[in-house]
Amino acid sequence: MSKQAFPLVLIVILLCGLDSFSQIVLSWEEDESPTSETLYSIDFMYNGHAIAVGANGTALYLEDHDSDWINTQTTTGVDLHGCFIVNESLAWAVGDDGTILKSTDAGQSWSIISSPTDKDLASIYFKNENYGFAAGSAGMLLITVDGGESWTEQSPVSENLSSVHFMNQSVGFITGENGTLLKTTDGGASWQTVNVSTTANLNDVTFCNDSTGYVAGDESTLLKTTDFSGSWETVEVYGDMPLKGIAATDYYSGLGVAASTEGRSADRTHFEPWHTENHDMEGSFHDVACDQGSQEIFYMVGDNGAIFKALVWGIPCAPGYLEPGYQFISGKNEPGEYADMLYVLYEILDNLEFVRNTEGEMVYQVGDNWVNNIGDWQASEAYLVKMNANDEFYVLGPEIDPFIPVPLEEGYTFVGYQYVGMIDALDYFESILNDNLHFIRDSEGQMIFKFGDEWINSIGEAMPYEGYLIHMNAPDTLIQR
Repeated sequence: MSKQAFPLVLIVILLCGLDSFSQIVLSWEEDESPTSETLYSIDFMYNGHAIAVGANGTALYLEDHDSDWINTQTTTGVDLHGCFIVNESLAWAVGDDGTILKSTDAGQSWSIISSPTDKDLASIYFKNENYGFAAGSAGMLLITVDGGESWTEQSPVSENLSSVHFMNQSVGFITGENGTLLKTTDGGASWQTVNVSTTANLNDVTFCNDSTGYVAGDESTLLKTTDFSGSWETVEVYGDMPLKGIAATDYYSGLGVAASTEGRSADRTHFEPWHTENHDMEGSFHDVACDQGSQEIFYMVGDNGAIFKALVWGIPCAPGYLEPGYQFISGKNEPGEYADMLYVLYEILDNLEFVRNTEGEMVYQVGDNWVNNIGDWQASEAYLVKMNANDEFYVLGPEIDPFIPVPLEEGYTFVGYQYVGMIDALDYFESILNDNLHFIRDSEGQMIFKFGDEWINSIGEAMPYEGYLIHMNAPDTLIQR
């Protein structure tokens, strides 16, 4: 089955296997930058300390998240494309013309290290203080086993190489142009080509944990593995853009971001899909990094010295459980820019037959495509769904005010439930328990109805994610109390 793409712009994130009882959101803001030079690479240590490098020998230093970025001095004027922090004091950077820089004070000052090549270098990675790799143009791969005192050359392929990453001491990957993906299982002594289903330039590789990894590339290319054995599947990204850098963390089950061009990023919430987020920035992002200590802060860097910072916050929220057959659903969250029904329902499309609103408009499938005649999700409403199998349902976004009045017309209306917890249904619907109400019905056919002078409640407690069918004899307004 195909899940039809639709345009999206604005927030959020990636994962490896999130706890289903949390909603996770990234909140982006621009950080003050001390430079207008393009920044190509950023890396984090575990204590909030970060470095970033860029055009014309630019190198920035961040002591912690509460500090300002400092423009440090390097003795080179070439463009620097890659950087890596080894420990609290040792850091490395590489750039054009075979440039290799070393810092022994965590990036506050730099010295040039002798290099055996004049080819441009794009990425550097150290497994420990002694064992490091630098990759670059024309398949150039440099290896040191003595902490950079000497380097030996390898050329496993002829394509330009862009990124090196090791998931442990033995297994590592290198990305490159024209779909190049290399893998080592012997710590870098030898490299084998991994066959992938793309010829796009692959720009960066990262791992969430010991099994799940992502590769980001041009043409919205995003590849994923869950066993690091060489099997990579294509992940759909909503939005056409080259993905230049990618970062992930095992906290929040692999939250992450892929940096892209035109001031955009590809983000993912705790459910699929990956989608475009637009940022108020001129130019492109080139790299993204996560603080592996707090695992709650991401930074992206790009043109004109741009630095964007994202804080992670979560909203505890149990899912709504869906069973085969008919059911009314609702949610207490307002998805805002992500209100398109196909986005809200994305995770349940595989098991969904259709969705219907009060007016009879529907979301349904024609061939391999989904048709959305409803438009946007409305938090004050409920929807009738028919499921073909069990599933779980979420709505992301800020919670709406549960006390906002809900107008009810004469006839039938699907009404949502807005509270976090359960409440006696008679208390929830108290404001319309009068002659204007005929009955209220839930998904199981249980009802609130009047018998003589008494309202009978066979529903029991009103529940989060439930929706209710209300039949009115005359217009009225539901006001929660």
